[in-house]
Amino acid sequence: MIPLWQGSCNQWDCDEMGHMNVRVYVEKQLEGLVALCHAAGMPNAFRPDSPSTVSPTDQHIRFIREVLPGRPLTMRGCVLEIGESDAVIYQELRHADGTLSASFRTRIAHIDTAEGTAFPWSRLVLAKLEALKGVTPD
Repeated sequence: MIPLWQGSCNQWDCDEMGHMNVRVYVEKQLEGLVALCHAAGMPNAFRPDSPSTVSPTDQHIRFIREVLPGRPLTMRGCVLEIGESDAVIYQELRHADGTLSASFRTRIAHIDTAEGTAFPWSRLVLAKLEALKGVTPD
């Protein structure tokens, strides 16, 4: 797995119980997806004028341990499966002591931004996605 994001939980990221809000978990996951796309040879995937991008089509989030304000976090990830025009990405958010906070398993589609339709990965991106392949940890 490669590093995708690092930061911390802010007070304003938390709900009234003092735990990081679900929307913020997804925000961090999407920030990590941007880094993974960059590593896969798609550095412009999320720019407004990009001819193609990736879009999550299915996602499973597993919440393991609460994140509290001020706590440092890191995210790592890898590619689990590669299809003709889609892929399954695994990401994990960990606390500074290494304990797992949440894991994300996301199917993404490679889409044309003008039409919104899926189309095949380029050979260059396919090769880089293959290099990012890994397995889901226990």
